[in-house]
Amino acid sequence: QLDHGNSPSKRPIVWSRTVGSLATRGVITPQIAKALVEFRDVRNQLIHPSGGSVTDALIASAVDSGIKLLRLLTGLRDIDR
Repeated sequence: QLDHGNSPSKRPIVWSRTVGSLATRGVITPQIAKALVEFRDVRNQLIHPSGGSVTDALIASAVDSGIKLLRLLTGLRDIDR
């Protein structure tokens, strides 16, 4: 569990809830929220493989999700300029 400092809530920080909250508040777009969750899911499958070896398809999916996320975030950076 992470320390919340002065936070009134003592609930643990949950990735999907945090991403959803950022999207709901308009801090990130729904597309970025989806890409973040997809990237996390594929990353977890790579780090913690349940079926033994990691397939080429899973590696390709991780790269694809990462590139999609990078493009979305780079687009935001370009908009701010």
